[in-house]
Parts: sequence; C-alpha cells; structure tokens
Amino acid sequence: IEIFAAALLGELVQGLVTIIVVYKRFTLPRLVFDLKLWKYYVLESLPLGIAFAFNSLYFQIDILFLKHFRTAEETGIFGVPFRVVTTLFTLLIPMIWVLLPHLSRAAKESIEQLTEHGKGYLKGIAVITLGMSLYLVIESEDLVLSLFGEEYRYSAVILAMIAPIITLHAFTYFFDLTLTATGRQKLIIYGSGTVFLVKLIMDMIFIPRYGTTGAAWGTIVADVASFVVMFTLTRKYVTSFNLGKIMIRPLLAAGAGGISLWLLRGLPFYISGLLFSVAYLFFIWIFRVVSPGQQQVFVEMTRGLKKKFGLSKEVSGDSNDSVS
Repeated sequence: IEIFAAALLGELVQGLVTIIVVYKRFTLPRLVFDLKLWKYYVLESLPLGIAFAFNSLYFQIDILFLKHFRTAEETGIFGVPFRVVTTLFTLLIPMIWVLLPHLSRAAKESIEQLTEHGKGYLKGIAVITLGMSLYLVIESEDLVLSLFGEEYRYSAVILAMIAPIITLHAFTYFFDLTLTATGRQKLIIYGSGTVFLVKLIMDMIFIPRYGTTGAAWGTIVADVASFVVMFTLTRKYVTSFNLGKIMIRPLLAAGAGGISLWLLRGLPFYISGLLFSVAYLFFIWIFRVVSPGQQQVFVEMTRGLKKKFGLSKEVSGDSNDSVS
C-alpha cells in the first residue's frame, strides 16, 4: 500500500507540474468533451494501447509461469535479467520515441525522405544497442556476481542469452514508430500480438520442463518472430530502409569492439565497461559508421533521455532532421 501511495503521489505531483508548465508557457488547459473528436482519438490510439498492453505482459508472462510451474528460487534467478533488461528498455524507449515527430515530418515530405532519415536513425539505434548487448553477453557473470551475489550466478547465463533481444526490441519499436508516422499504426497490433502469442506458447511448452532456460528461449524466439513480422510489414507498406546494407559498418565496429571487450574481461566490470566504451567509439570512427550529418541522431536520442528524467528545459519545436 505504501509503494502504491508513493507512486500515486508521484503521478499527482507530475501532473500538477505539467499543468503549471503548460499554463505558463502556452495556455490554461480546458476539458472539452467532443464525442466525435474523442471517438476519433480512441480509434486512432487504440492500436497503440493494445500494443502497449501486450508489451507490458512481455516479461510478466515468464514470471507468472515460473511462479506457477517452478520454484521461487528459479523465479528469483530469472528476476535478475528481467530487471536489467527492463531497466535498459526504460532508458531506450524514450530515446527512440523522440524520433517520432521527425519521422512524421519526413513522411509528409516523401517516403524517400523518410527512408533517408530512417537509415541514420536505425544506424544510431544499432550502435547504441549492439554495444549494450555485447557488454551484457561478455560481462554478464562479473556484472551479476558483483551486483547481486554468488547465489544468482546462473542469472548471468540467462542474461547473456537474452541480451541480444535489446537490439531486436529496439529495432521493432522503431518499426512501430515508422508505421505510426505513416498512419498505419493499426499494423502494430500484429507485431505486439505476435510477440505475446509466441511468448505464451513457448512458455507453456518450455517453462514447465526447462524452467529459466525455457523462459529465456521463449523470450528469444518471441522477439525474433516479432522483429520479422514488423520488418516485413514496414518493408511492404513503407520502406525497407536497406537494413542489411546499413548494418554492415555497425556490425564491423561491434565485432571489433566485442573482441577488445573479450580481451578485457578479466578486469572489474566497471573498468572493462569504460575501456570498452572508448575502444567501441574508436572502432565506430575507424569504420566511419556515423557520418557528420547522422550525428544529429544521437543529439535527438540524448534529448529524449533527458526528457525521460526531466533534465531537458526545451520546449518542443523544429530541429534539424538532416541525417544524410
């Protein structure tokens, strides 16, 4: 009850502060009930709401099935990678979400312009998430033992298994935004529904028999299926972004960075993480992964992260979208 009350109080304070900011900088919000307008909003936003509901159950299914079919110990073991990955998702989603207005403006100009801008955005997402995934795969054991203790050693195996889904999940979310920017948000239900349905089936099959390992495999299969569905829909109805071609340089930089991290794996995780970051940036520069124009992508994504934590003082407005 105390946690719920604290969360409720936090939401109320946030809402009050938002109203004050809107009043001071724009106008006083007024509640106007227009049935036709509300109906339009509901119909347009319903697919996003359904997708959000499916995604909210993404990892919760694993926890529920583990609690029911396996032991509390296994549930706790899976809870560690669950917290790590969901925390990273909490950071990534606002960074990617901030790209929606830029995608929408580009889509209004032409699909060709959307494609060109999208290439830069996808490359930026790839650079960030591949680095995260590599670090978690290689340093999972040291990270888990240092932060959670010896009793969670097997959690490191699960974390290393599911770490690559960070990249897949981020790409899938970007495809969601692309469809939304072009007015095809209803198609998002197929992707979110796929990940939920596949996850449900995989968990029902694997968790009773294989426990946490089965939950990890279910997560991997579900994310791969969702990525394939959303990329196929985006390619069919919007554009393919030449995904295979634009991923070559990020993968080369990630591969070289991964080798350097493997050589550093005997060091404490925070030192190896710092050195890996430096080496990874060096390889990004060596392979010319990001062009000068595409650096704007990282500016926009950083802005989204600042807004997530209330550190941005900017009022929404136009910005340079050039990522060519």
